[in-house]
Amino acid sequence: MDSMDTVMLTMWNQFVNNECTQILNIMNRKPIIIGCRLKVSSYNGISLSTKSSSSFVIEPEIPQAAALSIWYNANAEKAMDIICGRIGLETKSLGRWL
Repeated sequence: MDSMDTVMLTMWNQFVNNECTQILNIMNRKPIIIGCRLKVSSYNGISLSTKSSSSFVIEPEIPQAAALSIWYNANAEKAMDIICGRIGLETKSLGRWL
């Protein structure tokens, strides 16, 4: 990982009740999420949003996801500082979510 850029993901329609709910229920575990067929746009960096053809795999059991989890755990404090700074929150206020 060479970059610590944040990416905003917006979910619409059925994704709000399905994948969003599932992700919110496991947010404290910092899940790895794979998204396919997403709309990509450049607005304050990279933004992603769902389309009707989008799909997600939440917590995939593949080596790349395991490697990303290990990387995140080694860099969790730095990642949390970047996330909080990006959305204008203090690190402490996001502690229950991240």
